[in-house]
Amino acid sequence: MALDCLPQTTVYDAAIVTNLLHLPYAIEHLQHLRTAGASFEALRTLLAAADLSPDPQVQTSVASICFEVLNDFPVTAKTVLLRCQALTIAASHTEDVEEARLLLYLAFKNIDPLYDAEPNRVLPAVFYSRAQREMALLDANAGVTKSALELLFSCQDMLVPALQARDPRAIEEAIRVLLQIADIHGSTNNGLVIPTLDEAMEFCGGDECVEVTPKNIRVRKVILDAKERGRAAAHAKQKAKQGKK
Repeated sequence: MALDCLPQTTVYDAAIVTNLLHLPYAIEHLQHLRTAGASFEALRTLLAAADLSPDPQVQTSVASICFEVLNDFPVTAKTVLLRCQALTIAASHTEDVEEARLLLYLAFKNIDPLYDAEPNRVLPAVFYSRAQREMALLDANAGVTKSALELLFSCQDMLVPALQARDPRAIEEAIRVLLQIADIHGSTNNGLVIPTLDEAMEFCGGDECVEVTPKNIRVRKVILDAKERGRAAAHAKQKAKQGKK
């Protein structure tokens, strides 16, 4: 299976659904999916939309529903990855630390065989890194700094093949890992670890820029608004198609 070539839900699609998730009775309506089921693409869009939501309750509810529906799907690479994503979203927003750890252990259990079989694939590495990053956050909050940093350094190692391929999903995840490492160093050393200009340029994606100020160097999106980024990406894609004709 060409796992990394699967069609991806666009930011624009997800942003529209995110707005719908905050309508009255939206989550109650989604509960019917537990018995009625849904297509793989619908579940992928729902999880992408939940990821953009600022409401932790919406995120955990949607993730829980999608995970339960996905349990009825055949075990394939793409359903395993989506189950891992649902578990990681739920774990990152639950207030119960022990429940969060259990959800993340379940995510690892789901994705371990896939990652071991294809360690150089982009998506398994990105999804594994995200779950491991959430576990590092739990350790950091518990004061176990050494364990948290070891997990984050492991994330960097597993992302190397995907970064060499300049995959934007891996680049975004690698930046999040770096920021989390910097945050831990900042909280323990009373100062923020600022990346060098070369490091920032190395991780800068095609839709990003390096912002340099007198006190900081950071990578950010050229278009800050998620909806506008989606529209711009869709417009560029359409323009590229017209250029081929």
